[in-house]
Amino acid sequence: MEKYGERIKKIEEQQEQKDKEMGSFNTRLNEVERDHNELLRGEIDRSEFYLRFQNVEEEKGENLLEIMAQILAELLEITEAKMRDGIDETFRIYTRYATRNKLPREIHIRFTKKSIKSQILQAARDKTLKYNNKDIMVLKQVPRRIRESRREYVFLSKELLRRGVNYRWLIPEGLLFVWWEQRHRINTVEKAELFYDELEELIVELSKEHAATNN
Repeated sequence: MEKYGERIKKIEEQQEQKDKEMGSFNTRLNEVERDHNELLRGEIDRSEFYLRFQNVEEEKGENLLEIMAQILAELLEITEAKMRDGIDETFRIYTRYATRNKLPREIHIRFTKKSIKSQILQAARDKTLKYNNKDIMVLKQVPRRIRESRREYVFLSKELLRRGVNYRWLIPEGLLFVWWEQRHRINTVEKAELFYDELEELIVELSKEHAATNN
């Protein structure tokens, strides 16, 4: 019995050590996740000052600041001087989309205030920007980490769009939408796959009910 008691005590001590190690591991994991989220929030905050412009024709020796100040000043109906004051930096950058579709390099602009960016986005929804008689696409700047995480949810976002369901991207990842008057917050790929499977089953059931009603 004495040997048996010692053995149990040893096992308990080993289990306690394992629990401590697991607790330490979970703590480190939480710290890594917290650091990752803080880094992500920092990237998101910086991206809030940027806009991307596609299909702006490139010209030799071009003055991007002057070109974009003229285009955006006309859009916002303000002076070019005021528009220039609202622009912090302007540069072109290669993107896969532009290369794949044989478009000019994208123009990225950092504005001095988020409000200027918001005004441009809002105005661009009502009026098409043009340069040399070509339409310009205005897009938000999305950090690379966010873009990569959203690719994993494309199968669901495409299905929602196909069915006319509006959704909003979540930070750092996931989708938020309303389906049949019920709010859904899908923030893991597993949840997205589960909802997609349930959606397919529901659609099949509705099709059967519709067919039975018509008959």
